[in-house]
Amino acid sequence: MIFSVRKFRHYLLGREVIFHVDHYSLKHLVKKADLSGRIARWILRLQEFDITVEWRKGIQHKNADYLSRLKHLHGEAETLEDDLDFPDENLYQTQSHDLSNSWYEDVWNFLLFQEYPKLMNREEKLIFLKKIGPYEVRQNTLFKLGMDEVFRWCLEKEEVLTILEALHSGLEGGHFGVQTTAKKILTGGYKWPTLFRDTADFIKRCDACQRTGRPTATTRWPLVPIMPLAPFERWGIDSVGPVKPANYDCHKDHMYVGSARALTIALLLPSDCGN
Repeated sequence: MIFSVRKFRHYLLGREVIFHVDHYSLKHLVKKADLSGRIARWILRLQEFDITVEWRKGIQHKNADYLSRLKHLHGEAETLEDDLDFPDENLYQTQSHDLSNSWYEDVWNFLLFQEYPKLMNREEKLIFLKKIGPYEVRQNTLFKLGMDEVFRWCLEKEEVLTILEALHSGLEGGHFGVQTTAKKILTGGYKWPTLFRDTADFIKRCDACQRTGRPTATTRWPLVPIMPLAPFERWGIDSVGPVKPANYDCHKDHMYVGSARALTIALLLPSDCGN
């Protein structure tokens, strides 16, 4: 189970996963509270996903048993190490940084120091109080409560690129489209004002997506001729040549076509380089 979630992590995040096992004890082991050692680390890794363990009799589990006993054809099989790496182990590590150019500077200052933005009248302050209602500071980090009653970490501009690279083209990614990638970011617990626009811009610049992705259909306006409003308002001239004449004694080998409204003239003229 641990090997499977590590291998297919970018497909399993945000989805309900059902494990069919023939070991009945696993069904209760994942729900056991008091664990220690290696098993505790494995269960902690599984808690990242929305998993359900269902027991199936061994006689109905022959296909999985057969695949598990196949020899590895490309050298040694991968082994599961004890020192599991957790992608969000540094999630709540904070450091002091300048918020002077941050998009949530005003929200941060009010929640921590009860300071309104400068030059605000009474009506603007009431609007501001309503705006900062979903925000909350936890362990020196700003979170916003979404419509789904989930708090999400508010990122700054410098942190956005790291999250986009990890959840689109990294191990947790998969080079999905804009909506799927944005949903993975929200499911991962991140939020910033221009999330969907930044995700679309990042995917447009992704080299792998541009080489292998399906071209986006663009809507084009139909070609409509420009109608002149008065006679001889529009003039045009086209040159065609050199044209091989039927009579070799004739040195006129270029044709010029002049056009105006309701009038077209074609002239066969000699070229400048003709003898």
